[in-house]
Amino acid sequence: MNHCVPCDRTFSSRQTLKQHLKTSQNHGGAFRCGPCKRLFSNENALKQHQRDSPSHQHATQSSSSRVVPTPQHEPALSPGQGQAVSVQHVIPRSDQTTSQNFNVESALAQLSLVDVNDVHVGAGTKATAVSNGQVTLKWPKKSKKPVARIEEETRTVFMFPDLHQSVAEAVAPEIASPWFNHDYEDEDFSTEYSTCIMGSFICNNISCKKRSWGSMVVAIVIRGYDRYGYTAMVFNQRCNSCRHLGTLKINQQTYIERVAYRLKKWAGVAVARPHFREKIGPPHEKEFCEGCKRGLCPQTVKVKHD
Repeated sequence: MNHCVPCDRTFSSRQTLKQHLKTSQNHGGAFRCGPCKRLFSNENALKQHQRDSPSHQHATQSSSSRVVPTPQHEPALSPGQGQAVSVQHVIPRSDQTTSQNFNVESALAQLSLVDVNDVHVGAGTKATAVSNGQVTLKWPKKSKKPVARIEEETRTVFMFPDLHQSVAEAVAPEIASPWFNHDYEDEDFSTEYSTCIMGSFICNNISCKKRSWGSMVVAIVIRGYDRYGYTAMVFNQRCNSCRHLGTLKINQQTYIERVAYRLKKWAGVAVARPHFREKIGPPHEKEFCEGCKRGLCPQTVKVKHD
């Protein structure tokens, strides 16, 4: 009878019993299979186990096989795809489960299906190799840029002290040292004049379909103080679509001409009247003009241009 007493197992033939005695770990052995944790009585039995075991067959095929090249019609890898891309790695790996990060260009250079020169790899891209011979390329997530928040315009009056130097040059040499009063609420002025300049407005209301508009009649009030002092208040306008206040960009030439002309007139300098262009465009809408609301726009207060 082909029976193994220690194992209490019966075999169909003497040959299978001998094979059992050689390979069974219950019968001891100096040859150990690390991954399987099994002992074998001789080297040949260990090799036969490594050759015939399904787990070792899978590892052998993974480490020795080459990858079939990708068909030409398939797209090249690109970080613009926005997804992780898995490709077969051709470097044999051990049976132990490992994971590590390494240089992406080096990994791609060893792939049989693509040329590293044809792949655009962005900064921060990582390649992770795992035990089954796979290389996964993970493109870095694009950080969202903060969207600039457009604040709603609240100013009804604008002042442009940065243009004072240009005004001073325009009135020289007749007026040697004019000065700009930054306090437009200073009521200690000696004279006042209303006129208009040209400009354009931007609507900052993101829900409004009207983005901007131009105006040939932007109200401006010039006030004179002692010793050739002056201030110039330019009044805002509202969007006729959503009624939000606009952000003003003036025509600097008309501003400098109007202010310089008025300062010379107040100083008694003989000066030619500046050319007022013919107003072309839609009529002035008084209900949207902040100067008209205060009664300071020349379209509301009939001021003679002298």
